[in-house]
Amino acid sequence: MEPFRELLKKPNGKGEYWDNTLASIFKSTKETIRRLAVEGLRYYDTSCPTIVLTDYSRQGKGFLVMQQYCQCVSWEAPMCCKDGWQLVLCGSRHLTEAEKNYSTLEGEALAITRCLKKARLFLLGYRNLTFVMDHRALTKIFSIKELRNIHNLCILNLKERTLMYNFRIK
Repeated sequence: MEPFRELLKKPNGKGEYWDNTLASIFKSTKETIRRLAVEGLRYYDTSCPTIVLTDYSRQGKGFLVMQQYCQCVSWEAPMCCKDGWQLVLCGSRHLTEAEKNYSTLEGEALAITRCLKKARLFLLGYRNLTFVMDHRALTKIFSIKELRNIHNLCILNLKERTLMYNFRIK
């Protein structure tokens, strides 16, 4: 969605533009969203195990909330089987100028807190929640470390925002 970001900015003397490249990207994006919705968008069910996948990049951050609809018991979840885990909620957004300067560790933590804020109506009080991420250092920070042991103020502030939630992280 990065090419569309310029179109969302406030006008500052530039004219609006739309070309064949933007049209094809827009059509591809619509098709991807339609396919994902048809293939497995489900209603949120509080009785199902829930996994949240978060990620951060220099352009944006995002999350997927998925629930288990199979009987697999696997450490590879949510990749245990093709139809076992279904999408129930997702979100993403571009980074602000300040967020672009975050370290990878801070950005990954920011993705977790953003997810918890946007999906709080689904996740607050939920006891069978697991976060899956690609940053090993955060697994220790968010699962084991006490607040007094965190010396990075940005990470400390982000972790404080997660204290009201009950989740595992892997």
